[in-house]
Amino acid sequence: MIISFRHKESNVSGMRNPPHPGDVLWELHLKESGISISEAALRLGISRQAMSAILNGRAGISADMALRLSEALGTSAEMWTGMQSAYDLWQARQKKRPKVKALAMQSRNLQTLTPGARGQSATRGTKSFIRASASAGESFAQKTRRLTALSIGAP
Repeated sequence: MIISFRHKESNVSGMRNPPHPGDVLWELHLKESGISISEAALRLGISRQAMSAILNGRAGISADMALRLSEALGTSAEMWTGMQSAYDLWQARQKKRPKVKALAMQSRNLQTLTPGARGQSATRGTKSFIRASASAGESFAQKTRRLTALSIGAP
């Protein structure tokens, strides 16, 4: 299935240049319902200039804007941030990037974030990343999942 937005083609599976979320917002929501840029900006609590920048692809969809759009349109915030992320990644992949080297995992340098006492913000803990992953045979992805679980207080 191909969707065309303002001279951009996008395969829904993400194989080609995905549309900017502003294009989707304009084509599928504002244009169809006849809502002007000024009215949309007013309803979302932003300036007309900010709305125009989003619709014309000069500004991205922030987490705050994704929440506003989800409330105003009955969509999910994750849909909007996902579209923005897909767009940003595709754009970044089109640019020449410097070569990077792998990061060596050294247990003495890796610490996890643990929640502070009584709901305070996260503070640096003393548990090492390697010790948090019980098995030395775990993959990097498994160790990362364990670190994430520890940092949010999951079992």
